[in-house]
Amino acid sequence: MAMKYNDYQQLLDNALTTPEIALTQAEEQHYGVNHATIGYYVASSWRLPKDVCQIILQHRDRNFISELNGSQEQDLFAVLKLSEQLISMKYSDFSSADWPYVQENVCKILAIDEATLQSLVSEFTVST
Repeated sequence: MAMKYNDYQQLLDNALTTPEIALTQAEEQHYGVNHATIGYYVASSWRLPKDVCQIILQHRDRNFISELNGSQEQDLFAVLKLSEQLISMKYSDFSSADWPYVQENVCKILAIDEATLQSLVSEFTVST
C-alpha cells in the first residue's frame, strides 16, 4: 500500500500513535481497502494453505480470539500476536498496538501465565 499511496506512511504513523483505532480500520476509512485483505488475496493467488491465508486476513482483527474455539487458526493467531509483542518490546520498548486487546486470550491459548510472559519478554529483549 505504501507503493500505491503517497500518504500511507503518514497513515501508518498516525495508527501507531492512536492504538485504539486498528490499522486496518484506518486503512478502510482512508482507502476503502486494507493491507490484510490485499495480503489474503496475494497469498491465495500463491496457493498458500487456506489456514495461512486466513491468518493473513485476520492478523489485525482484535476480536478474532475474543471467543475461544480451540481452532488451529486461533493457535496460529496467538503465536503471531505473541511474536509481534516480543519484536515490539525488543525494538521499541512499547507494546504492539493490538497487544492490550488480545493479551489475555493469547496467554490462555498458549497456556502462558503472567510470570512466564514476563520471563519470555525479558529473555527475548536482552538477547542479540
